[in-house]
Amino acid sequence: MFFVTSQISDRVSVAGEMNMHYMATTGAEVELERMYLRYDWRNALHVTVGRMYSPIGFWNVNYNFGLVLQPNISRPRILNPTHDGGFILTRETGVQIGGDNIGKAGFFYRLLVANGIGKNGGLLGTPYLLGPKVSLTGQLGLEPVEGLRFSVSAVTNSLPDGSLTQFEAPVPEALTSRMVSASVSHMAIDKKLEFIGEYYVNTHDYVTLPDQTLNGAILYLGYKATTKVVPYFFAELLSFPAGDPYYPTVNPYTNQPYVGANEYNLGLRYRVNANLVLKGEAALLDQEQFGTSYGFKTQVAFGF
Repeated sequence: MFFVTSQISDRVSVAGEMNMHYMATTGAEVELERMYLRYDWRNALHVTVGRMYSPIGFWNVNYNFGLVLQPNISRPRILNPTHDGGFILTRETGVQIGGDNIGKAGFFYRLLVANGIGKNGGLLGTPYLLGPKVSLTGQLGLEPVEGLRFSVSAVTNSLPDGSLTQFEAPVPEALTSRMVSASVSHMAIDKKLEFIGEYYVNTHDYVTLPDQTLNGAILYLGYKATTKVVPYFFAELLSFPAGDPYYPTVNPYTNQPYVGANEYNLGLRYRVNANLVLKGEAALLDQEQFGTSYGFKTQVAFGF
């Protein structure tokens, strides 16, 4: 993972993030995660243009693939990119306006107009022209004290007949994909308690087929015993709609079947320094069709 940022002027900044990974089905790949230009006019208004993380919840925006920053080992399944078995759109190319720290309640907002799901002739879909089938994402939130954030987000994306899903397959019929999420987080640097709780509901509203709903939840609890040692608990719940024809039986990028899963982890994080973090987790994973399994995971995360 390579991440570069630059403050060009007092109001203009740019950032780029590239992910190099290896998949068993496709081999080595290089993927552009983010590349955007941001103009800050004032707290109440900034404009971002380019490829960016969708403003849904807290986790997706703050803990992308920088494992040194992420408080646990694995990114939540509900927020995984497609090539890692993900279900929803977490990165988009478009134009976003937003504002932060407005008023005493610390109101913040985001409105993103983007290319949406698949390559469907939207903002930057084939043939890379403006089109009517863009996605709209909105987020409203409050940060009454530093580090304590409450937010709700909503996404809507219409897909007509002939559209392609993120799996490069045609949609079963015309549909509207809608998602709503709610998030509460407390991740202040100078506070001992760490907390993230998020819930996601993603619905495929078909014209004639029965509607299908995917539900996902994230819970993270940590306590800074010292400046270096943090024991924590991380859980994620995923209810997968097995009857939804939108999803392939097996993810074409991972060769893994799509099933519901619940995972519970007790972990310990040790911060060696700002660029090196060690993590270990005892895990319980309960997957539909596969039953319950136990394991221990470790991670050495470093940056430079």
